[in-house]
Amino acid sequence: GIVPLMAGGSHVCSLKFKGEVLAKWASESYGEPVRWAIGIEADEGHRVSRFKAKANTDSVFPLVDLGLDRKQAEDILTKLWPVPVRKSSCVFCPFMSEGEINDLAKCGESFEIAAKVEANFKATSKVKHAKWITAGEPLNKGGRAPVGMWRKDSYADGARLFAKKINGKQLTVNEWRERAIA
Repeated sequence: GIVPLMAGGSHVCSLKFKGEVLAKWASESYGEPVRWAIGIEADEGHRVSRFKAKANTDSVFPLVDLGLDRKQAEDILTKLWPVPVRKSSCVFCPFMSEGEINDLAKCGESFEIAAKVEANFKATSKVKHAKWITAGEPLNKGGRAPVGMWRKDSYADGARLFAKKINGKQLTVNEWRERAIA
């Protein structure tokens, strides 16, 4: 229910599917406490507090400590390993940058996965909204529609898989493909 990105949604994928999984593995494999070197760039130092709040962890932030931004870190890594340096994310990550989406559009099989996710979003958006209306437009304590129901047909309102906007508009997966090919 968190992909694609919905208005008011949050970016919890990395925490849930990377951070929590790795933390569990490290704890089971090595015990507590676990020391993490987290690659937050110097210009994203505001993110450090989210990681420091975790119990039973000892985190260091070498890029922040050294004042390295993404470009500087990539330059160092490229000198050490002559392979492309890419940020990791799911092929259907709503938070991709324009460059990442364009690169993905050139990867046939991976891009088709993103297209299937958006097609499912398009098909289920109106169904989940109709289910909410039929149920009498209920809201939970947080003022949101219950799980499995949406307060609006988000796809019809212009929401798309990728949150990145071009000239104020979210593009469909196919529009991103056409844009990347051009």
